[in-house]
Amino acid sequence: MIDISNKTYTRVKESLKDFVSASKTKCLVSTTDTYKLTNLPHVAVMQMDNPIVASRVDSDNIENAVMPMVHIKIFSKSLTDCQKIAKIINEKMVGDGWLRTFGYARLENNLNGDVMQYVARYKATVDEEGYIYSN
Repeated sequence: MIDISNKTYTRVKESLKDFVSASKTKCLVSTTDTYKLTNLPHVAVMQMDNPIVASRVDSDNIENAVMPMVHIKIFSKSLTDCQKIAKIINEKMVGDGWLRTFGYARLENNLNGDVMQYVARYKATVDEEGYIYSN
């Protein structure tokens, strides 16, 4: 099975190192969208889907490509931080070959009105070698 969820998580986390250094702010990056108010900003990088690309299955019925969908959530008390983080992540994802299919959109946070929530989704085709193709 082709799965690049760990690679995607690592690439997003690495892309935020300069932001963390410059802002002197901790930024928790995880694979879950459960955050604590003491750990903001928080970025959740979640692979939500990973279907096989049917046209790339060979005669031995082996998958040669998948089309993952990555869901990014940014939580912060600062709208400015959400926007800065979103820009950094978008540049990394698009630069790596992903296509943004939703967002960035500011969503209501029903759990805590003081916390901003920015959301985006990205999609790409990924082959067995890990090469990313924009859809």
